[in-house]
Amino acid sequence: MRITLAGVSVSLLLLAGVAEAQKPVGLFDPGTNPPAWASFGTITDTVSDDRFREAAAMSRARGFLWVLSMGHHEHPATPIGPHAERVKARLAATGLLPYVIAFNVGEEWYEQWLHGAFSHYGLVPNNLDGTAIIHDWLGKQHAAAKAVLGLPVIWITTIAGPPGAGFRPVPAHTDYVALDPYAPKGGDFQSFVLGPLAYSEQSTTHPLILIPQYFAQEGYAPLTESMIAAYAQVLARPRYAAMMAFTWKDRPVLGMTGLENLPLRAAVERSIGVK
Repeated sequence: MRITLAGVSVSLLLLAGVAEAQKPVGLFDPGTNPPAWASFGTITDTVSDDRFREAAAMSRARGFLWVLSMGHHEHPATPIGPHAERVKARLAATGLLPYVIAFNVGEEWYEQWLHGAFSHYGLVPNNLDGTAIIHDWLGKQHAAAKAVLGLPVIWITTIAGPPGAGFRPVPAHTDYVALDPYAPKGGDFQSFVLGPLAYSEQSTTHPLILIPQYFAQEGYAPLTESMIAAYAQVLARPRYAAMMAFTWKDRPVLGMTGLENLPLRAAVERSIGVK
């Protein structure tokens, strides 16, 4: 039977492999042996077929599900449909396709634009057409990929505004908005994290996914018990369907320590109801 994530109530039911957690909890970078309380994790379209087979075996053994991170390393102006066809064929051939419940096409597109990542395409921070162009293009990309994969789209962003227009509008054909605002070192958690989350809750009607800062890295505010408690309070709000914790495994190339090795890991687990 194909597993899908088609709405908040359905997603909570299908992702409820979390023994003690309040809501479904997933992990970025789950590795090959994620904790029992995690019911899903991310996997990229750039990994080998052997990794897809390994992930499929883990899904068959313990019911673990996957969110596909797609197109991160593709040229941003490349139509995603043909790429999605190739990825779907690989997922089917390796046995992972039945366990993929949703996908995203890149992430933080507005933020990349503001940081000059698309300047060589004519999209520069003070170009007033940038927001409209990105909004229109990603809506088309979402539709094309969804037509191929038949799965819900997760839009990953630091802050989200009304879908039609305005500040950081959600692209069309988005099913879930996943929010990942983080505070820089010395920054105020209320201003940099809770404020954008509150704005996004008020400005959108999509079910939301919380992406908390469960990592340590130079340049970011260190995780504290008060931050952990605040994230738990946010997750408990009705608008939030699930959490995708960032991140489980370390990312040594970035000097990032993931939740698996954080001193406050036990506090995080207690906050989501793990005993």
